[in-house]
Amino acid sequence: MSVLELHYSESFLLLCYYKIMQEIEIGKTYRHFKGNLYKVIGFAKHSETLEDMVVYQPLKTGDNWVRPLNMWNDIVDDKGTRRFTLIE
Repeated sequence: MSVLELHYSESFLLLCYYKIMQEIEIGKTYRHFKGNLYKVIGFAKHSETLEDMVVYQPLKTGDNWVRPLNMWNDIVDDKGTRRFTLIE
């Protein structure tokens, strides 16, 4: 594979990744693919790994939860369903 072909492949993959990613907005409500609603309240870093995390709350209980940022926009099935979808 030539350098040009490799660069094209990397660019294409990066473009696909950004098309999949949705911007995560603090204060907005998202629907989990299983149906529950959650409000994003902020972002944090894991204290040991420094991994970026999303801090969110179920609207039903108000508990605080965290999920790795890179999992937030996961595609969970072969139909292209996102783990969380912005609803407002």
